Amino acid sequence: MDAFSLIPSVSDGSQSRLKRPLSRLDELGFLRAREERRKRDGYACQGCGIRLPKRDGRIAGIEVHHRNGNPRDNREENLISLCPLCHALFHIGLFARRFGKSMRLIHCPELDQGDLTLLSWTSAILFKNAERNPSEAGERLAGKAGRLRGMLLARCRFPETYFQAPEDTALLNSLIMEEDSLAFFGSVLGRLKRRHRRVYVHRGEWLGGLRIYFDPKDRELFRDRGGADLLTVCLEEAEWQAGKNWGESWEAIGRQFAGQLV
Repeated sequence: MDAFSLIPSVSDGSQSRLKRPLSRLDELGFLRAREERRKRDGYACQGCGIRLPKRDGRIAGIEVHHRNGNPRDNREENLISLCPLCHALFHIGLFARRFGKSMRLIHCPELDQGDLTLLSWTSAILFKNAERNPSEAGERLAGKAGRLRGMLLARCRFPETYFQAPEDTALLNSLIMEEDSLAFFGSVLGRLKRRHRRVYVHRGEWLGGLRIYFDPKDRELFRDRGGADLLTVCLEEAEWQAGKNWGESWEAIGRQFAGQLV
């Protein structure tokens, strides 16, 4: 998807709400701006395209991200609607500590990050559906999704000289030797952001085909901040697949993995 660039990032600790809690006025301003942004985006993630509609009078799953990292800057152009998975890409350090090996660095240049994340959502929904509504067709689709998952997880190995960043190249290339590579990757990005700002800003160029794969077998990834099971919401709400560019994403996935899932 070209609507929004999903480049792995680390948040700026100096802007953190933990260090600088929002005032009551700032919090109310964000809540108003958040709802306006979600309405404009049709309650669809602008990263992967999944649509998580209202349910029981509340939004299930669609979060709003401050593009410049400043939680007090609620200008319309600074806000964007994202699902929990796409939102996690902008807070790599935090989510790597929380989910560990359920977020994996893989080499997948055939798909952009948004399409790969949509694939994680759809695979997780297929697994959930096969469990809730047993059928021969459902089991067959879930089996194909499982084989595709295995193929993608096998892509966690990189060439030894994969990274060609001007600074800290050796450190980046050592990612392939780390068991907990995503947490280490987050720490490297943080170091680059602090010490080599220019290299960090252009990370989209030297990261190349590196992607983050969200393991569809980990149900905790697919919950909103209130703990609601978003996979259940998707199964019960037929509109989940109606997000922006959803059809185009599946065309790209189908071209690369024909016969594996569909």
